[in-house]
Amino acid sequence: MEILLRLLILVLTALFAGRTDSVSGPPPQDDDQPTFESFMVIENVTPTLLESAPPQVRLNVTGYQPDGCVYPVEVRQSRVENMIRIEIFRVMPLAAMCSMQIVPYQAEIMVEARFDAPGAYTIIVNEYMLDITL
Repeated sequence: MEILLRLLILVLTALFAGRTDSVSGPPPQDDDQPTFESFMVIENVTPTLLESAPPQVRLNVTGYQPDGCVYPVEVRQSRVENMIRIEIFRVMPLAAMCSMQIVPYQAEIMVEARFDAPGAYTIIVNEYMLDITL
């Protein structure tokens, strides 16, 4: 009986060695390692118009990252006429091994574009589209 118990402990130890149930951190970076941009899934964007001249817009963004890897979140903004594109993503190595868990995401983002003229604007945050009128 004692031999079976020790064998069971040995098997379970081998199965669960190195396993973590928490969000895993990024492995050491190798500058030559190929990477990709992993975009956040955006569920809601709520704009707040700040009383200033010219007007400023702050976005409350909620969503999630589709895996459990922890990498720095980057925000890239661009503008073409009245369309503002905001991309929220993480740069990850192609070989990243992530846990299968959804991690909530929430951020307040100031729109960098200047709103000098009143009018209708379209703001696209990843795949989420929002129309505002100033």
